[in-house]
Amino acid sequence: TLSSSSAASDVYKRQVWIWGNRGGQDPEAMVISTPKTVFVVFRGTDRVAQAKKKVGYDWAEWIQTDFVALGIPPQVGPLRGLVHAGFWGSLTAPASLFVPANTQVPGGISNGLPFRDALLAVIKAFGGDQKKVWMVGHSLGAAHVQLDAAYLTANNLSPQGVYAIAAPHVGDQTFVNQLNAMFPNNRLQRFDFVHDPVTKVPPNAPLP
Repeated sequence: TLSSSSAASDVYKRQVWIWGNRGGQDPEAMVISTPKTVFVVFRGTDRVAQAKKKVGYDWAEWIQTDFVALGIPPQVGPLRGLVHAGFWGSLTAPASLFVPANTQVPGGISNGLPFRDALLAVIKAFGGDQKKVWMVGHSLGAAHVQLDAAYLTANNLSPQGVYAIAAPHVGDQTFVNQLNAMFPNNRLQRFDFVHDPVTKVPPNAPLP
């Protein structure tokens, strides 16, 4: 474990891969730390390697995460409105941490934490309270990055910037308004490609 700030400077970059696993709820993110910045990168919809059948391997994450488009209350601190049940629930899947041999993080972060809490703990362990935190995600990862940025902010760690590329809709207008208020001055940017169907999921009602 890291015991001093000088130890942290011995390695310029440190990275931890965090993976949640609850059947078709399978979020993944890489956290990369440099002396002044923490980067968080979410991947998009993927195959589920633990699935026992090919249909589950190919489609489990679509079925149990992307397509579960009911609106539910976040039930987290100050967060208001409704969020996409599949995207939001995916962030609570029990997490495992994969730490490369040249990376050290302080102790106390254990496997089995909800994904969003494991991610918060790793960011803080890398000094995210004092550094700028930049977040990016693609497709399903774009949904995760918006929701997780709101979760981090509700837990007193506000990212500097959030980039959602090919982003699905993550919440109703109340939630979207709050999310925009959390990241003013274009600190949250959502990128759509007009012919990409993912950016229109779910339709504007009930989750714009």
